[in-house]
Amino acid sequence: MSLLCVFNRTRDSFLGLNVARATNVFARVPRLASRATRQDGIWLAPSTPIHTLGRTSPIDAVYLDAENRVIHVVEHMKPLPLVLFSSPCRSVLELPPRTIFASGTEPGDQLLICRPEDLEDRVGRLAA
Repeated sequence: MSLLCVFNRTRDSFLGLNVARATNVFARVPRLASRATRQDGIWLAPSTPIHTLGRTSPIDAVYLDAENRVIHVVEHMKPLPLVLFSSPCRSVLELPPRTIFASGTEPGDQLLICRPEDLEDRVGRLAA
C-alpha cells in the first residue's frame, strides 16, 4: 500500500504524512482494521459516502472538488451509520479528530496530495 502526503498549500500546513488511498468503501475496510501500517487517514477517491460503522471515536472529514480544493469540512464527526453530503464533492479525506483545527483548514483552501518522495518537487514547482 502506498501512502500519500496531504499538504494544505493555502495554510502551509500538513493534514497527514501517511494517508492511504481507497477507491471505494470496501477497499478502505481492511486498511482501517489493520494497525500494521501507521496511517494518518484515508483518502476516498473517487468519493463514496462516509460511514463510521465499527468506529468508537470521532473523525474529521474534508470534502474536496476535482482540483483538491476544500469545499466542506466536518470536525469531530461522531460515529453514525452513514453520512451523506450532497455537493459536487469528488473525494473525501477521513482524518483523525482535531486535524482540521490543527491545520487551520477551511473551505476554499487548496490541498496538494502526492507521494512523500514527490512532495518537495511539487511544492517547489507550485511556488515558482
